[in-house]
Amino acid sequence: MILVQAFLKGGGALKFFLIARYVGPEGVGTLGIVLLLIAITDLLTETGVYQAMVQKPGDVSGGEKSAIFSFQILRSFFLTLTLAVVGLFVYHYHEQLIGSLILCYSVLPFTRSLLNLRYQWSIRDGDFKYLAIVDGIWIASEVLLVIVLLNAGHGVMGAGMAAIAAEAVRVTVSWFVNPISVRLFWSYSLLREYVSYGKWIWKANVLTILLNNFDKLIVIKLLGVESFGIYQVSSKIAQLFLVEWVQAFSNFLFAAFSSKNRSSRKEAESLLYRVLSFVLPTIALLVLFCLGFTGQLVGLLLGGAWSDVGKYVLLFLFPMGVGGVIALLVPFLRGIGRPSIVAKATFYQLLALGLLTSIAGYLGSLSLLIVSLGLAGVVALLYMIFGYVWRREVIDG
Repeated sequence: MILVQAFLKGGGALKFFLIARYVGPEGVGTLGIVLLLIAITDLLTETGVYQAMVQKPGDVSGGEKSAIFSFQILRSFFLTLTLAVVGLFVYHYHEQLIGSLILCYSVLPFTRSLLNLRYQWSIRDGDFKYLAIVDGIWIASEVLLVIVLLNAGHGVMGAGMAAIAAEAVRVTVSWFVNPISVRLFWSYSLLREYVSYGKWIWKANVLTILLNNFDKLIVIKLLGVESFGIYQVSSKIAQLFLVEWVQAFSNFLFAAFSSKNRSSRKEAESLLYRVLSFVLPTIALLVLFCLGFTGQLVGLLLGGAWSDVGKYVLLFLFPMGVGGVIALLVPFLRGIGRPSIVAKATFYQLLALGLLTSIAGYLGSLSLLIVSLGLAGVVALLYMIFGYVWRREVIDG
């Protein structure tokens, strides 16, 4: 499974760097603004019912599966409709390219909701062979489509078309490979338990929106679209080395922690300690590697148009290193039924980030802004650690 995740993350990184090399800093900045809007609206409407289904200790009935699937389709339909209206408005009254991109990407949430429920169920059951087939074909098709469409001269619109087409391929494969039979119907009584758990996911998502995008909004406002593109790429390179491979673990660790917790809390904790004993030294080694070879990597991957990226990548090592550790604690806390700790930690991280980035914005310092991300991450990390220990020792006994 680790090899499959490495293939998926590697494919995603290759796609990103291909787009960056072809469209340049301004193109990446424009695409980043659109994807920012899509991510914000998607997270704002994410109810967490799929995560609740994966975490639930008992059985999930066929009726509950169908109700969850139907609920997600309905939610995504209205999300797509809303984004399409926004895209039309932007196209006619503001910027045609950005409006066209929003219209293109507006189809993505609804298309994604049509994934067969087997996909989420496989996460719960640890059926990673199914996930590997579906996601492997998906990322391979997107990389190939990006190469073809960029070479054909479609620019940033090519990236959007490739994303939609590849998602359609993913959905199709999910229904052909060992699907779960579900039907469309509405029943809130069957959803109530899942929505109750999911409310903490939603609260954490709202805070995450502000947390992940506050700095980006400041960069766009202060420095413009092209500088935002450089900021995005610098962040992505550091994230690739220090966070994304950890998230590859996290994608199936949530199910593993949930499964261990159904047997014993100590088993879940033991798994966390084993994973941390591998991840922490690896992050330290990767930081040293980046300190020595970032300049050469940037020139090799992106070319001369991105010469300013190197110095910002080095600064991003601090917040991304902290983010790598947080990426392991989040699935652990959610897997043992403590999503409230994640939501509260995110809230305090947001408060710290708002204060520190406001100072950085007032001073006009992009470097200080990046360091602020790391300091705010430390606040969240400390709250997750001490919040869990306090609850375990004082409340749970």
